[in-house]
Amino acid sequence: MRSILILVSLTFAFSASAADWTGFQGCGLYEVKGVVRFIKNIATMVVNEGTKSEIKISVPIENEPKLSPYIDTPFIAEVEIKSKMNGSLGTGTVVKIDTRLPHPLNPKDTGMSFLKKSECAK
Repeated sequence: MRSILILVSLTFAFSASAADWTGFQGCGLYEVKGVVRFIKNIATMVVNEGTKSEIKISVPIENEPKLSPYIDTPFIAEVEIKSKMNGSLGTGTVVKIDTRLPHPLNPKDTGMSFLKKSECAK
């Protein structure tokens, strides 16, 4: 009986952490740290690049000029995400962006942090 309870507890713990490994907590404003890359001729924000938890966030075409100066450059940005992410792929609008000095020894050097909730687009 005890082993069954431990197994059930571990299952819930792993399923809860697996559901939001991307850092996505619903639609809203996020602080995003990563690097901008051209993927299939589209400027894309890449978070946790080269890892199994890599996240790619594309932007609408009218928002791409904000990313252009940051191609192949580490950045920190505030990004408004208005629709649910599809696994590790999402679409957002850059509100504010700036360069950042990367710190490769810091495990929190790149990632997504939830700042403010907003309504999802329908």
